[in-house]
Amino acid sequence: WNLARISEHKRALTKPYIYDTTAGSGTYVYVIDDGMNVNHKDFGGRAKWGWSAYKGASPLGEGHGTHVAGIIGSKTYGVAKKTNLIAVQVLNDEGTGSISSLLAGLQWVTTHAKSHKGKAIINMSLGMEVAGTASSAIKAFNAAISAVVDSGVPLIAAAGNWGDDSCGILPAGNPDVYTVAASDKNDKFAYYSSWGKCVSIIAPGTDIKSTFIDSNTSTEVLSGTSMASPHVAGVAALLINKLDNPTPANLYKELTKLATKNAITSVVKNTPNVLLFNGQTLTTN
Repeated sequence: WNLARISEHKRALTKPYIYDTTAGSGTYVYVIDDGMNVNHKDFGGRAKWGWSAYKGASPLGEGHGTHVAGIIGSKTYGVAKKTNLIAVQVLNDEGTGSISSLLAGLQWVTTHAKSHKGKAIINMSLGMEVAGTASSAIKAFNAAISAVVDSGVPLIAAAGNWGDDSCGILPAGNPDVYTVAASDKNDKFAYYSSWGKCVSIIAPGTDIKSTFIDSNTSTEVLSGTSMASPHVAGVAALLINKLDNPTPANLYKELTKLATKNAITSVVKNTPNVLLFNGQTLTTN
């Protein structure tokens, strides 16, 4: 349902997913997460290992990063079916990470993405609550986020599943980030989704089928703003090649401009009611 939803302004979930035939070809999405099953058949060889904060850790993590990557760019379940996916492992097998692992991961991407200028995007389907975190850590995290975006790489992040104000979550609350809340197949704002003025856009996040780690053909259905964010990263990969000047600010503007306005019900106060739309009416899949 989710792919159909982002390729129609009106809710028509039985329609095919319509997308531009370039399908994100030549773009690179860095999946900052718990790892990735780069050998999954549905990635068609376009998924590559990038960097890990953990020596000797399983490259698969809990499967979260593989699921996220599948929404961005797998052949069957992906938004941008020809993009390149790069695994950046900052979370361990339990799905937790440290500020130092996040900083090192962002630093690696900042350097690595220089060779893909204007074609690189980051997806961060992770977050930490600012409350109770040392101010020095928050400052360092914010600085690293701003540095990578200033270097020209757009950063798409999950709003969080705490059902509270996303401004109190990082990276979601950082103004340089394009923050994604979640909706369900009935066009209702997801009950678990964090909200507020730090949200940039809403995307499908509930009951999303994508690639998984049990085998190289396995799938799983998961829910969360973690699943909403990669829909936006996928559309970003479709659009970035078409922008004359593909800066993060210009890409964010284009995503918001194309979005379907006022389609979602039960949107929590101060949250912009804009639903992701891929801007395409060309090729059917």
